[in-house]
Amino acid sequence: AFATCPTSSITIPDGTLSGTGCDTPSVNDLDTCTHVCNTGFTLSGTALRTCSSPNFDGSNPTCEDTDGCLASPCDPAANCVDVIAPGTGRTCTCLAGFIGDGEDCVLPPVAPTTSSVSIGRTLPASVEIFAPDNARTVLIIFSHPTDFALTSGDVTIGSNAQITKGTEVITVSSTRTEVSIPNVVTAVANESFTVTFEPTLQASTTLVQGDTPTLSIDVDIANEFSNSSWNALVTAPVLTSVLTERNGDSLTGLEAGDTRDLQLVVSHDGASDARAYDVTARIQFPTAGLSASALSAVLLNGVACGATCTTGSSSGELTVTIGELSLGSSLTLQWTTTVADTADFNFDYVVTTGGSWDSSPAD
Repeated sequence: AFATCPTSSITIPDGTLSGTGCDTPSVNDLDTCTHVCNTGFTLSGTALRTCSSPNFDGSNPTCEDTDGCLASPCDPAANCVDVIAPGTGRTCTCLAGFIGDGEDCVLPPVAPTTSSVSIGRTLPASVEIFAPDNARTVLIIFSHPTDFALTSGDVTIGSNAQITKGTEVITVSSTRTEVSIPNVVTAVANESFTVTFEPTLQASTTLVQGDTPTLSIDVDIANEFSNSSWNALVTAPVLTSVLTERNGDSLTGLEAGDTRDLQLVVSHDGASDARAYDVTARIQFPTAGLSASALSAVLLNGVACGATCTTGSSSGELTVTIGELSLGSSLTLQWTTTVADTADFNFDYVVTTGGSWDSSPAD
């Protein structure tokens, strides 16, 4: 009889044998068999076995699940989960705060909280950041024109378990502010924190009402970037004016022989938060048959305006100019008007406000 080796002694789970006669119960002395793992498995050990009757040489290898994540196929900002054999491949899922298919993950666009600003006011801009699953440094860069002023005290970082407060580094220049937060890590799934910048549009700005300066926020987490740029709107103040009799009665018209004490109230009542600079209140009236006294009083918030206001009068016109009318303030002009007895028609005033102001201070 020929010397043989039983193939059953080298059969392994999740694999087959290849070679002459290796699919039979036994092979002859010096014949070889090769272990081949099924799809989804990887061989661990020696594949080639030689019959040295009565046994094969060496020891049996094993077939182990092929790790689909071994070659790091996913984006650095993603989790990789192996598909268990006999399946193949892997599943890549972007970390919290990132978007994409897992093989390519990016930070979502940054959305500012506000987009309009007025002279002398702040422009809050916030970005919500989802902390990564592994400890990483988060870098946020806020870029803006030189017309905006910002200090480290104008940067607010939300308090969350994943941030060690006091370790952040804030670097401020004339056009950008960098916030670097080290070792940020998610404490709770999908947990986020907010970083807010509050720059102030300077009174010395070259920008004027209606300009649209560009600002941007960039976020970098583990060399994954997100950017958002937007145009802020330099807004104007909204002033209201009411012409009445000084006792508060509404003025509907003037008739022959009338003498009335009138007042014009110009208010910055909060319809916008912009400061109004170089505001002029102008009262115009026909001179035929009507006269108006010089202004008897000019009040700022109910108190005599004094040198803060500049008054003027000419034929058919009374004016008051003030350098700045801030939010919540009011300017009141008071005077007396008389209609001649011989007048045979009604007279009305023309009141102009808002047409002479500008949203930046005078040079």
